[in-house]
Amino acid sequence: RGRTYKDIKELARQALILQESGASMLVLEKVCSETAAYISSLLEIPTIGIGSGPHCDGQVLVWHDMLGLGHPDNVTYKFVKQYANLAPEIVNAISGYIGDVKNGSFPAPKNTYYLPDFTKEKLNNDQEIWREIDIEDVSTFWDRIKYGLDNAIDKKTEII
Repeated sequence: RGRTYKDIKELARQALILQESGASMLVLEKVCSETAAYISSLLEIPTIGIGSGPHCDGQVLVWHDMLGLGHPDNVTYKFVKQYANLAPEIVNAISGYIGDVKNGSFPAPKNTYYLPDFTKEKLNNDQEIWREIDIEDVSTFWDRIKYGLDNAIDKKTEII
């Protein structure tokens, strides 16, 4: 992008149109560094570079790429500087989690919240909470949700 004189002039024209149309900033992605510098010098609004060299007013580097979590096919763009390769560590952590859940070692007591004894005793003595839920309870519950959704939709329709 921005490799030929014609491309540079067209990008500059489009950038000026965007600025005049009220853009508050312009992102230049994978634009040649000299082209980005030229466009930045023409504009009053800031330019944000993604792989467009050091002459933009700000820089973006996707943190997935920066941390080595990028493309599944290990495709890395030229402008990406990788500061870490966390993908193997994350895969190991997730595998460990899955293993712990399957073998029952997670969640352990240290990872679990418990009721105070007084509340647990009161709850255990409260037989009404343990009654079976009948179909009318479920039906009433869903009717209330549907009524709420219908009202929300009606109110939104009124606003529109």
